[in-house]
Amino acid sequence: MAPPSVAKIPPQTHHVPEITPLPLAPSRDTEAASLSEGACLPAWTMDLSAWIPRLWRNTGDGDGTPQESPGAAVAQAFEGLIEAAEEAYHEAARDFGWEESPVEAAETEPSPSEEVLIEDYRQLEKLPAEERAALWERILERLRAEGLPCEGEGCESYEAFVESLSGLGANLPARLHSVRTAMVLLHNHDTLGREPIERPIALAIMPSWDHNGAFGVGDGFPILDTLDASGRFHLIYVEADDEGDVMTALREVHALTGRRVHTLLVGGHGSPNTLALRDERLAARPDGTFDDTVHVDTGDFLAGEFDGLGELLEPEGQILLASCSNGASGEENPFNLGNSFSRAAPGRRVYCQREEGNILSLEVLEDGSLEVEWSNHAPYVAFSADGSLPELPAGRRARNAARAQNISAG
Repeated sequence: MAPPSVAKIPPQTHHVPEITPLPLAPSRDTEAASLSEGACLPAWTMDLSAWIPRLWRNTGDGDGTPQESPGAAVAQAFEGLIEAAEEAYHEAARDFGWEESPVEAAETEPSPSEEVLIEDYRQLEKLPAEERAALWERILERLRAEGLPCEGEGCESYEAFVESLSGLGANLPARLHSVRTAMVLLHNHDTLGREPIERPIALAIMPSWDHNGAFGVGDGFPILDTLDASGRFHLIYVEADDEGDVMTALREVHALTGRRVHTLLVGGHGSPNTLALRDERLAARPDGTFDDTVHVDTGDFLAGEFDGLGELLEPEGQILLASCSNGASGEENPFNLGNSFSRAAPGRRVYCQREEGNILSLEVLEDGSLEVEWSNHAPYVAFSADGSLPELPAGRRARNAARAQNISAG
């Protein structure tokens, strides 16, 4: 077959001198790779410009580059072929031991700053023990300079710190981000009844059971950190596994401090009528009965187990139920758990949610009241003026006297 004719191109302003093509062969001008028994394999190099026909290199830019030239696509394809061949060559050389694999310098991430570690203390666990110990001492110095109480066994080391938190509740370490909040909780626990309290008391009663991490800071909302960071409460933490623990904790705080609780937080997996404090799956007895002490339920209020709740809360106090569906059907369901709490503590707002969900955001206002937004955007605020059991005539809705809130938690 006759070779294709080539169109003649008029002379260009800048003449690119003819380059004599070089044979495709190894060059001994580059460093050779050692072979066994002293033999050498020269590295493969090639002057790509020698293999691009002059027509494709003569682009008028004076430097002989193939960009924008008629043969640019062919030149680029040829270049990719050569790069692939070189890569295969060196890979084979490494397989035969003729070349050493390139060693990339290991990139070491800088240690987190002290402030980052204070706000998320579990990052300390990722550091070597010696570095963690040094950083822990610097963190304590910084917190002491801020006026935070950092004394006692829980401050001797990071490991002692985590152990002390677990002493307040097995799940507490997983429910906190901040070292500041943790130190406050440890101090408030150790000094309860021994030091005067200046701020309104917020009592957080959280469950001993959490099957899906809804109350941990990983998958849940950092409610403890948020309440403490507001600077408006003296925060006390209790971990409960029995319905009686709620009233017991309230009575103990009152007995030790002579003060009522302003904000009561009760957390646990829930339903319209229940709030679980320990694993409900273990509540079934061999005789077929059910141990209902695993959760707070509407029946507890009807049985009088929460009588006197209002006397243990400040007159302007409030209750936050961090539990699913405790406000189901709102005021139309007088026996949901939100309404049950509100009747036991007349005149206090009870923040809860109508559906399954979790807290999305929480803000403490200047007067200490709460702005709560739930992930399901289905808020309910229960309120009972006198504590009486509401009677709902057919076709009418009981009045929800609480102000509207954007609430939702679970």
